[in-house]
Amino acid sequence: MLVITGLMRSGTSACAELCHSLGYVMGRSMPMPRMGTNHVEWEDADISEDLANLLLLVSDATLSWNAYIVNRRDHCEQMRQFHVDGIVRGWGIKSPMLAPFYDDFNKSALVVGEPVTLIAMRREFHETISSIFDIGKSIRDEANVKRLIDIQTVIGSHMESIYEKADIVINCEYLRSHPERVAASINDAVRG
Repeated sequence: MLVITGLMRSGTSACAELCHSLGYVMGRSMPMPRMGTNHVEWEDADISEDLANLLLLVSDATLSWNAYIVNRRDHCEQMRQFHVDGIVRGWGIKSPMLAPFYDDFNKSALVVGEPVTLIAMRREFHETISSIFDIGKSIRDEANVKRLIDIQTVIGSHMESIYEKADIVINCEYLRSHPERVAASINDAVRG
């Protein structure tokens, strides 16, 4: 299983799209692109809001990682049946908000027999904040921008640990300029 995480606006969606093109099922309920864009987030909508609420301590809800992982694995197996050409290599999850919960997620993955290949996206914190502000200007939603910056701050506090644990760390700009090399590195990390 692939796990892609990093700061929001660090290229996690672009990396997930690349993994999808390599044959990895990256989700089962993707949100529609935001108005005015054709950009797919490549992130399971059913878990994103739960993670955001946990990060901001909005609720005392907990997530059952074991059940989530087994459910996603089963979904991948169903997808394999529809791809007679063998294009489905495996499955993955992409979420910047998974970074603070990665250790618990990884323990559950090992318990249910799903080894993880961790892919961490890297981009400077100030660049990601600037990008969030740019989005905020276009959608004119100051409350949402504040919420995103609060989430980003929590994610950022966990990223050094994620970089140390990652099987592969990918720079956002490098992914944009050399997607074929990144694809080869991902395939090597999965085999490795």
